[in-house]
Amino acid sequence: MFWNRGDATFAEVAYAAAANRIEDGRALAVADFDQDGRLDLIMNNFNRPATLLMGRGPDRAWLQIQLEATSGARDAVGARAIVRTANGQQSRQVTIGGGYLSRSSVVLHFGLLDEDRVKSVEIHWPSGLVETYADVAARQRIRIREGDAPRSSASRVGGSR
Repeated sequence: MFWNRGDATFAEVAYAAAANRIEDGRALAVADFDQDGRLDLIMNNFNRPATLLMGRGPDRAWLQIQLEATSGARDAVGARAIVRTANGQQSRQVTIGGGYLSRSSVVLHFGLLDEDRVKSVEIHWPSGLVETYADVAARQRIRIREGDAPRSSASRVGGSR
């Protein structure tokens, strides 16, 4: 396991307690199980109980976005969210699957360092609809439903896919 130092380098992290419980990992999924803004890992082991590794890093700002599509797959597979802050932008896409016997959360997670607010959240839905939400508070999980943005912040790009 590696710790992101935040300066484009990583440090190896020893998890002695977890290493004693991990024998033959078969699957790994990522989610925020305790909804504290830190991502957690759960590993399915062969012939042993699953191992849950709780994220316990520094308390930093974050934003989680759960998308709900009204056209196509309800869990918005293929939708992309772009979050813009004073420090730049990040993009995440809703995917499913990811590995043998596992599925990570479809909730999109954005680490924001010390940002209290997000300038904008732009959602590109698989239907071609693009919606923008401005001035969103950090440290929360929000649910965005396709078509719920104010009309002035929605547009259609191309046709349906």
